[in-house]
Amino acid sequence: MRYITRKEILLKGIKYNKATGLELGPLAWPVLTKDEADIYYLDHLPTLELKQKYKDDKKFPISMIVDVDYSLKKSDTLKKATLNKKFNYVIASHIIEHVPDIISWLDEISNVLDKDGILSLAIPDKRYTFDINRPVSTAGQIIGSYLEKRKIPSAEQVIDYGLSTVEVDARKIWDGQLFLNAPKKFTQEEVIKMSKKSIDQNIYQDCHCFVFTPHSFLEIFKQLVIFDLMPFKIINYVPTRYAEYEFFVQLQKIDPNKEKILDSIPKLPRELSKRELEKQIEQLKNNNNSLENKIHGYEQSRSWKVTKPIRKISKTYTKLKPGSKH
Repeated sequence: MRYITRKEILLKGIKYNKATGLELGPLAWPVLTKDEADIYYLDHLPTLELKQKYKDDKKFPISMIVDVDYSLKKSDTLKKATLNKKFNYVIASHIIEHVPDIISWLDEISNVLDKDGILSLAIPDKRYTFDINRPVSTAGQIIGSYLEKRKIPSAEQVIDYGLSTVEVDARKIWDGQLFLNAPKKFTQEEVIKMSKKSIDQNIYQDCHCFVFTPHSFLEIFKQLVIFDLMPFKIINYVPTRYAEYEFFVQLQKIDPNKEKILDSIPKLPRELSKRELEKQIEQLKNNNNSLENKIHGYEQSRSWKVTKPIRKISKTYTKLKPGSKH
């Protein structure tokens, strides 16, 4: 089976060669280029200020940062920032987790989308990222931030992010490495300093305000629908793939219809608790030990030893018979 690229997933069902799109926060890695589509870019700062901000960060090749068409620097909503322009689709790759008030943000995106417009999300799966040690966010936390109309991360969010951020490798996590003692990115003093600066100066401190797994995201989505806080239905969902660290959700703008939106949510098996996973691992280990003991018993049996010459002759014949590969 052919590997489906993240670009293909993000653009599924979008006729981008005939439609007008908006990509949020592309920096140096836009999903679509201007040569490929009628695409506009929006970020929190104008181009020159973005390059200045990231000039000392080795992760960001500033020469490749795209020229943004719209900036949120002087506009408090997407609609104002984009000058009331409408789009057929919006792409947001690793953006939603940085948003202090997700519900208002989704409403803003709905306001700049045409009827039946698509919002395509790539979301980090906290189990395979530097958020590995953080608990998943809850619907209550997200609804609470909406009721507070939060514009910047709370002190708690900055502290949780700072104290929990560790250096990990997604592939190694998939292969069983636990990263229990992974090095932390920030010291305790740096975390407190970040939090105080954000609150004292009322400035946005970049962090992951919320963290998700595919299962927790869909559970939150369901709760937002129940509370009439979701203007979208799910039209495509791709869980985190082996050795990767993100999952994908495509949403489509829809007139409020709770039943239709609830029906669009994929049915996932319940996520196992840590204790349940430990029990399953222990059971697998026991089964493995039992099989190894049985194999050892067979190898020590009289019949196995007696038939050894026959097995050797059979193996030699297989190698020598015409058409065999050796």
